[in-house]
Formats: sequence, C-alpha cells, structure tokens
Amino acid sequence: MKFYCAAMGTFARYNLQEPAMTEHATINDHVTYRPGDGAPLEIPKGPVEIDLTADSATLSWTEENGAAGLAAIPLTQYKEYVRQKRITLT
Repeated sequence: MKFYCAAMGTFARYNLQEPAMTEHATINDHVTYRPGDGAPLEIPKGPVEIDLTADSATLSWTEENGAAGLAAIPLTQYKEYVRQKRITLT
C-alpha cells in the first residue's frame, strides 16, 4: 500500500504483512535524507526513533521548534550510517 507523506513530500510504501521493528538511536554526525527528487536535507543531531523494514528505515524526531520530523531512507544507507557511527543505537 502507498501513502503520501507530507513531511517527506513524496509517496512511501507501507506493507501490512511486514511489521516494523522500532529502535531508539542518536544522530551524532551528518545524516541526510532526500525528499522526493529534491536536494538532500540534514536530520538534526539528537534522539530519533527508527522503524526498520526489509528495505528501508524510517526515522522520526522532534525539531527544536517542536515540529515532528519524519524521513525514510534505504536500509543500505541506514546501515552505512550505523557502521560509520553517525547513528548510534541506544
């Protein structure tokens, strides 16, 4: 199933048969996501929740102004950020 994610400005997939596994983590360094075909945007340093599926990681956080942030990145990119310690699991 596809749904439109206004925060990302694009369509995302949601698989009802594949439950997401939520993890808590901290962004320590430069981590980006690309909303649709736009330029990469940086996810702010600090705590995030991460929902993992077979092919993606969805990161959610709270901006300094209290706004909710949400971004989906490919699972391979997420694993690379973890390997580089840009994201640390808590």
